[in-house]
Amino acid sequence: MLAIGDFWNKSIFSKNKSVCFIASGSSYNACKIGEYFLNKNHKNKTKVYLASEFIYNDYPKYDIYFIVSQSGETADTI
Repeated sequence: MLAIGDFWNKSIFSKNKSVCFIASGSSYNACKIGEYFLNKNHKNKTKVYLASEFIYNDYPKYDIYFIVSQSGETADTI
């Protein structure tokens, strides 16, 4: 049986990569939980940005980007 720790050690997050979540609304709130988990437990450099504000600012480059939409139709994430 595969434990969560075994999955995590084999995942893309185990390499201390920087992670960026881009979301809005309730998806943003869910991503904030992921940010807390990754930063606290696995020392990943993780940040969450509002989709509506992301294109207007200069942000550092990240290794992995997740664009999250609850409905799949959020115009800000497109």
